[in-house]
Amino acid sequence: MGVIGLIITLLAPSLLVANIGMFIAGGALMSSFVIALCIVREILETDTIEIVTVFTQMFYPLGAAIVIGLYAVFKDWHEIFIWVLLVPQVVFLIFTLIYCKETPPFLIKLKSAEETIKVLEFMASQNGKR
Repeated sequence: MGVIGLIITLLAPSLLVANIGMFIAGGALMSSFVIALCIVREILETDTIEIVTVFTQMFYPLGAAIVIGLYAVFKDWHEIFIWVLLVPQVVFLIFTLIYCKETPPFLIKLKSAEETIKVLEFMASQNGKR
């Protein structure tokens, strides 16, 4: 859904159509952040969870400030939407592919005991338990 919104935004003939595309992409992106936060919270210690949650919530106002700065630098709204939509989604996709692993309950449902053990050992090592 986010990719469809991104394409609509980048090919939009007017700012109104671009805003509709950004709304679609933003809805998809926000759910991705929530899903990633839930997955990451399973891996982290209790003290670290609070820090990650606060920093995640700080990205929304920071993003708004960045957009305002981009409006001051770029005069063409197509360039602004490329920086606002494309760059964060690519960075988030790379982060997710590298750092987010499947959760142990999901792996158990897939009957993948070996992979489940690997993920649990990784979680234990991150929490200083092993």
